[in-house]
Amino acid sequence: MALFVLYHNERFIIDHTDPSWTYYFPVRWLLFPHGLAGTVALFLGASQFSTRLRQRHARLHRILGRCYVTGVVIAAPMGIYITIRHNALPTRIAVITTALLEPIRTARDQADLRGRLLELNLAYQFERAGFHPEVCAKQGGTGDMDFRFAVSVDEVFLETKLLRQDEATTTQINSQLAASNNFGVARSDDTEDIARLQRNLIQKANPRKFDAVPKANWINLVGIDVSELQLGMVDVGDCLLAADGNPVATAHCHDSVRRPNVVEVFERLSSMTPGQTKWASELDALVGSAVHPREYIHGAVFLFREPEDTAALVYKLTAAIVWNSALVTHAIARDLAPALHQIVPHLMPRK
Repeated sequence: MALFVLYHNERFIIDHTDPSWTYYFPVRWLLFPHGLAGTVALFLGASQFSTRLRQRHARLHRILGRCYVTGVVIAAPMGIYITIRHNALPTRIAVITTALLEPIRTARDQADLRGRLLELNLAYQFERAGFHPEVCAKQGGTGDMDFRFAVSVDEVFLETKLLRQDEATTTQINSQLAASNNFGVARSDDTEDIARLQRNLIQKANPRKFDAVPKANWINLVGIDVSELQLGMVDVGDCLLAADGNPVATAHCHDSVRRPNVVEVFERLSSMTPGQTKWASELDALVGSAVHPREYIHGAVFLFREPEDTAALVYKLTAAIVWNSALVTHAIARDLAPALHQIVPHLMPRK
């Protein structure tokens, strides 16, 4: 049993390539006496409840008892010290939760509250991965962003949004359920959801929050929880299509994801069809006279919940990241992606 636990939960002790070792490395010399004393206490603790040992071998029972107490006296204070000194996960979670409590308490409505819960679940995944983000960070504008955290020499800023199923579809489903406990929704065109996803990407890339001329080591990301779109059937192909265009979407997914008239947020086309020109003009109308987000947003992080249940308060997030190729080189993406996917595991596109 001890070997099983060591391999599955404490493997970082012998495998220093494990991501957890990076977190524990600064206190590695404190972990050894803490672990040794704790092991002694763990193995000897049961002996103190043995009536047979106490009656037949009283002297041995007392010796083992002293060893047990010594192990507890060493291991317990050291565990508390390591937790406080190293700012371990429970302490950090308490700090993050406190920082997010006020926005949760003052949420305007159910949608706003669920958006705050998304931030809280994401903050937990940050801490579990060994990242310690600053919440409500600023770049100098009047607004603040949900998270700022460091990856090597880069400062990554992340603004998030939980995108719910559109109100018309929700109303239609609720009315059908009230009448017959069944519902059916027919969709012949999914580009409405793609357009809605793009609108939210542009709106969250607000220049009041993001500096339109970012510093060289800033990485600006917009994260959208898309779990409820298309009745929960949205996939990576839709996200690639919304952010980076038909060529990228069809290269990573099936050719059926192609939507000829759709122009993506990060896409730069030298020539367009009439349908594409109409689509692009509608996106440009959202931007207005401001700088287009593709000039300062480095990527979009599309989040998927597990479980997808809209009533869930606690869930795990996975992600598909779409980079803005005009701002992020392959080398930069290669350095950033592993760190980001430690926080939100990679969701693979399906062919």
